[in-house]
Amino acid sequence: MSLIIITPNWAAVPDYIFDVSATRQTVMGFGAQVWSGDTNVNAMLSNLNCKYVRMEIGPNWNEVTDPPPTDSSRASFDAYFADHIGAARVNNLAASWAMADSLGIEIIANQFHAPNAWLDGGNQLLSAYHQDFALLWGATAAFLDGHGMRPDYVDLLNEPEGHWNVYVPPADYNTVVKLVRYELDDRGFADVGIVGPGLAYLDHDDGGQTWVNALDQDGVASLAAWSTHAWDESFQPDCGPEFLENRWIDFGNAIANKDPEGFMPVFVTEYMTGATTFNGISYASPGSASSGTASETDAFAVRVFQNTLSLLNCGANALVLWEAADQYWSGSSWGLLRSAAMGNTPRPAYYALSCLLPVIPDNAQVIEKSWTDNEVIAGAFWEGNTLVAAFANGTTGVKQRVAQLANINSARVTQAWAYEGGSVVDRTSSVVMDQDLHQALVSLEPDSTLTVVFSINECSESLNADLNGDCVVNLIDFSIVSSNWLQTNFGPLHVVLEDFESYADDEELLDFGTNDGNGGGWSPGDSTAVLSLSTTEVYSGGQAMRYDYNNSASPYFAKGMQWLAWSAGTNGVDFRPYDILSISFKCTDASGYLQATLVDGWGINKAAILYNNMAVLPEGEWVEWQIDLTAIPDSAKWMVGRVDLFMLDTSGTYGNFGTVYFDDIVLVDSSSLTECDGFQPGDVTGDCEVNVEDLSEMAISWLECALIE
Repeated sequence: MSLIIITPNWAAVPDYIFDVSATRQTVMGFGAQVWSGDTNVNAMLSNLNCKYVRMEIGPNWNEVTDPPPTDSSRASFDAYFADHIGAARVNNLAASWAMADSLGIEIIANQFHAPNAWLDGGNQLLSAYHQDFALLWGATAAFLDGHGMRPDYVDLLNEPEGHWNVYVPPADYNTVVKLVRYELDDRGFADVGIVGPGLAYLDHDDGGQTWVNALDQDGVASLAAWSTHAWDESFQPDCGPEFLENRWIDFGNAIANKDPEGFMPVFVTEYMTGATTFNGISYASPGSASSGTASETDAFAVRVFQNTLSLLNCGANALVLWEAADQYWSGSSWGLLRSAAMGNTPRPAYYALSCLLPVIPDNAQVIEKSWTDNEVIAGAFWEGNTLVAAFANGTTGVKQRVAQLANINSARVTQAWAYEGGSVVDRTSSVVMDQDLHQALVSLEPDSTLTVVFSINECSESLNADLNGDCVVNLIDFSIVSSNWLQTNFGPLHVVLEDFESYADDEELLDFGTNDGNGGGWSPGDSTAVLSLSTTEVYSGGQAMRYDYNNSASPYFAKGMQWLAWSAGTNGVDFRPYDILSISFKCTDASGYLQATLVDGWGINKAAILYNNMAVLPEGEWVEWQIDLTAIPDSAKWMVGRVDLFMLDTSGTYGNFGTVYFDDIVLVDSSSLTECDGFQPGDVTGDCEVNVEDLSEMAISWLECALIE
């Protein structure tokens, strides 16, 4: 560590301005390419706080000699996939899926290959087989889901501009993505997003923009996220750290033209660094050998860190590294971990990234880049009271930089981690702060990284009248009150019957009560329904109920039921004062029909209400079903003991099945405006109205300051 010499005017001209009022996209998280069955990467994924895994599903279709179906039927393609996936691969996939589920990681399912019968001599997917390609993806999703492995995203092709796997020209890709989207939707996978186009390079031969520009409106709508790889450095292995940022420009402009509002996130589904020459020293490419390559060096690790910052500064929401670990069959050394035969020991890039990826808060905002520095690459990320600033020096000299934290009221360094000299080092005490100017002086050794965590705008206590959260009651807060003067947000009375938040686990959820007024958990009426807690699909709060149904067996309908809690001396809940019964649900298929049945305290059905006059449930989004209780006779609403939820099948074939999620079941009295409906700006006292009482409370706290110096 070099000696830091502070001159009187060191803070005069900052090198970087990290302005929390100027932010761009959300950081959705990081991930890595994982090969099915490799559960040795579990700890690494956890340590780096990974949110995504990209995984090839297989089988290797180019090695399958059995010709694919020619009748374009789903049944044939389902059988074809099931016959060739192989038990060993299924077991490997299941192991990796279980690992990802245990870590809360989302899976991007990918296929590298297609059957040879569909390709020409240059591995181009022939247009005659576009529909078959979509059918195969539908069969893949159905097989995985049937084995408890529903993907979150699918990555249709690996680098479709290349002839090394499956080449799909731009216009053809536009067709294929729409066909696959339709097939997935029609098979009940509307919630499974497609990421694309996923080219190898941002701007090689104008590839990135060409494939994006070829997408028409429906093609764009078929995607859930933009995706690209970032291997452009392979064409200039001695390039500088600014290279990827420059290569992003045309790709970024292309997706901005197609999605000007920026609704779709951007996934970089493969990146590391293709550079192999650093500061005039050349190394072997990691793709050429399993050891002794560039990936064993600090310079490589620092460049991966720099690329991470550059891609985030450019607008990427999620970054997926290539790759988690070397494999015995690959003969390469790209992995953050070496192969199992080499003990799965971490490489330098893992240690460098361990100082950054788990430190960036979940859902942090990327601070807009307003500086130019091609020696030390920097980036900053803000969420709540945390600001993370990261720096990477890939030069041969010590570098000092001054960072200005803008539009904040206070800042202090809580931790600082450096990767330098092959080790992770605590540098918290080495960051010099000017508390008055909110500036930080940092020093970086050659080939090193530094991540500094600042706690900003900390309040020692909560001040009721501090409406903008800056820890001070002043004119800014007064302006919020004055601009909302006499505004109200009174809303109807809500009585929550069930929000699924009180259950610790599935056992508690299924602890079915009795009609004694004490309430209890839920019970499936028969084996046709399976009920469980969900923490991933929720309407509000942290939990909902997953309701899996299969009406192929007697009684050919599914039911979930729960005894309500009611007051002593009664035999149910009186629904008569309320005009709405609200039930929130989300359906993942389109084959079921929902019915809510009011059952009295003695177990007798009193009223049955069909959703939308027996319409098939809509897919994909949460629905707040508002049942008009005024249309139900008072005799059926007097003493309600249960609200039973049925999934029905009226097709005559009795075979529909699927999954529905249920959340908040609420009684509403629209005539009783006694509750605050959401947040009312300027309402200091919380009485749903901005009035003189709020001014009085503000006067009591006027100019109070709770900032932590």
